Amino acid sequence: TISDLNPELTNLYNVVKKYPDLLIKELKKHQQMCCCINTAEDWYYEVRAWDREPGFWDRPEEEIAARTVYLNKTCFNGLYRVNSKGEFNVPFNGKLSGGSFHAEHLREVSKQIQNIEFRCTDFAKAVHDALPGDFVFIDSPYAPLTPTSFVDYTKEGFAYEDHVRLAGVFKELTDSGVKCMLTN
Repeated sequence: TISDLNPELTNLYNVVKKYPDLLIKELKKHQQMCCCINTAEDWYYEVRAWDREPGFWDRPEEEIAARTVYLNKTCFNGLYRVNSKGEFNVPFNGKLSGGSFHAEHLREVSKQIQNIEFRCTDFAKAVHDALPGDFVFIDSPYAPLTPTSFVDYTKEGFAYEDHVRLAGVFKELTDSGVKCMLTN
């Protein structure tokens, strides 16, 4: 089981798992649209704005997944960041290419993840059914060092209180015999 609070990320995982060829088809559309020197940046900002439109989540899941990959490959430093409304807000990387991807790699990853369940849920819910001897790996957002520190991978963010709650869950899991690893 893999869980994340970012619905675009979990959607991407599920699309790679279930529909790699549909994802590849959508990614090829992005490559075609942005390969022209006059449209690469314009296309980037048009695609980035999709999550500001009503009905964004009514789009086909493979289209949303391709957007996630495309933005990751063409935004500044491959950064994922959203504002308080949950809108992706990383600027264009200034490159004219359409964001590379490897079709065969996506197909191979799809084969490898067929037995994985992807969830979009809070970490406490994601591990509630862990049993003694299970292994739980947690990669939480950084603890904010200052009030302006970037920790917003979802519109909800991950506040100090979430880190305290995570510490409690981690202790409960280890006390019950679950093997845990936490990175930050």
